[in-house]
Amino acid sequence: MRIIIRGGRLVTPLEILDNKALIIEDGKFSALVDEVDCSPQESDRLVDASGLWVTPGLIDLHTHGGDGTDCMDASQDALHRMGGFFARHAVSTYLPTTITATREAIDAAISAVARYQVAGDDAVLQGIHLEGPYLNRERKGAQPEAYLRDPDADEYQSWFSSGVVRLMTLAPAHWFTMG
Repeated sequence: MRIIIRGGRLVTPLEILDNKALIIEDGKFSALVDEVDCSPQESDRLVDASGLWVTPGLIDLHTHGGDGTDCMDASQDALHRMGGFFARHAVSTYLPTTITATREAIDAAISAVARYQVAGDDAVLQGIHLEGPYLNRERKGAQPEAYLRDPDADEYQSWFSSGVVRLMTLAPAHWFTMG
């Protein structure tokens, strides 16, 4: 099935286009044609974007949650609700982001992401962003100080071996000199 989006203002990396139809096949852009030249087939899904902007989906690399849920909830329901919320707000892909916490809490969040399967029209969960726990106490931002710690190879190697860690925010104390 093809999806044809027409009637909107199409945003590209170089310009904003009017009077164009965007054709999507198998989840990928396949053509951009003048609206007057667009010949929908009976099996096509037509989307009327009149009065709207049509943009590529946004990618959120740092999001703790959405729709009343949080990455640290470590549940399939939370991830599904986040994915639906983001999809409704133009985000096509995201990395749920942990906070500095106990190893057990971070392990649970990683495990939930590793088990997650995108459902329906949810945004695509592309992995996880670990924020901490290896942060300089003076540069920790809003991270809970009680859970800050020095890097532990056994700990982070187990996280990396999950196959879902895509990004990690770190600022170990010994990497910075204050002054």
